[in-house]
Amino acid sequence: MYRCVLQFVLLCAISLPFPALAREVLILLPLNVDKTLEKEAQLFGTALQQGLSSGFDVFFGPAVEAKLEQEYSKEGCTAQSCAQNLAISFNGELIADSSIQKLDNSFVVQLQINNIITGQIVKSLIEICENCSKLSFIRFIENVGLQASGSPNMRQAAAPSFSPAPAKPVVNLKINSGSVKAEVFINGENLGKAPLTTNRAYSEGQRLDLRLRAPGYQDLRFSHIVGKRDAQLNKLKLEKNPTALYFDSQPRGASIYINSQLMGKTPDEIGAYKDGERLRIRIERDGYKKFSRRHRVGQDDSQLGQITLQSLTSNSEKGEKVRVPMGF
Repeated sequence: MYRCVLQFVLLCAISLPFPALAREVLILLPLNVDKTLEKEAQLFGTALQQGLSSGFDVFFGPAVEAKLEQEYSKEGCTAQSCAQNLAISFNGELIADSSIQKLDNSFVVQLQINNIITGQIVKSLIEICENCSKLSFIRFIENVGLQASGSPNMRQAAAPSFSPAPAKPVVNLKINSGSVKAEVFINGENLGKAPLTTNRAYSEGQRLDLRLRAPGYQDLRFSHIVGKRDAQLNKLKLEKNPTALYFDSQPRGASIYINSQLMGKTPDEIGAYKDGERLRIRIERDGYKKFSRRHRVGQDDSQLGQITLQSLTSNSEKGEKVRVPMGF
C-alpha cells in the first residue's frame, strides 16, 4: 500500500509543469534614425522589439517615451540617473539603445544593451543590410533583435529578401572633334587622336575627366558621366586660340577704332578675338580719307596690316573754280 501511494505521488510530481524561468526585463529606448527615416522609425522599432522579445520581456513605445520625458524634466537628471530611474520604473535592469543610418542603398544598425545596475555592456552589435529595400529591412532588423536576444530561432526568421544590384553595363565611348585632329585624354591618360573609339570600356554612371588638345586651339576640358548623353562626345567642337590683329597703314600714326572704341595707333597689334567674331574697323588720320570696313576674324586678317589711306585734296587743287563772296 505504501509503495502504491509513493508511486502515485511521484507520477503527479512528474506530470506537473515546471515553473518557467523568469526572463530579464529590457527597456528599448526610441530609435535614433536619419531624418529620411523618421516616418518609419516606429515601424522599425516594433520590428526590433519583436526580435528582442524572443529572449526578453521588452517595454517599448508610448509608455517608455512618456516615462523618459518625465525623467528628463526633473532637475539634476543625468543620462545615468535617468536610465536607472527608467529601468526601476519597469522593474528591469537592461536598457537597449539603437540607431539606424542609411548609406546609399544600405542600412547600418547599431544596438547596445547595457546593465544599468552593474554598468556592463551586455551586448553590442553593428549589422549592415546591403542593397535593402525598406520592406526587406523590416525583416532584417527583427533578425538583429533575435540575434541580440540569443534566440536559436534566428535562422528560421524570414531573412531579408533582396536581389543583388544588377551589374552596370559597360560601354566604349566614341569621341570626335570634327576636322580638328585633337589629342584625347581621359583621366589624364592619352588615348590618341580623335576621331576614336576608346579601347577600354567604362561602367555606366562612372565620372570621367576629359581633355582635348590641338595646336592653335583652346583646350576643351569637361567632366562626363558614362551613360548620359554619350552621343554628344561624337560631336565635340574646339575653339581656335584668340587672335591678335595686326594693324598698319600708310602713312603711319593713324588712329585705330574697333567697334567705335579707340584702341591705338598704327602700327599696333591689338586684342584677343575669337575666330569668326565680327568687328567694325575704322582707321582715321587728319588730312586723309577715313578707312572703314566690317571684318570677320580669321578671314584675310593680313589685309589689316596693309592699309593705304587716301589724301584729302582741296577743290582748288583739282582745278575747280573757287567762288569768293562779294563784299557789301
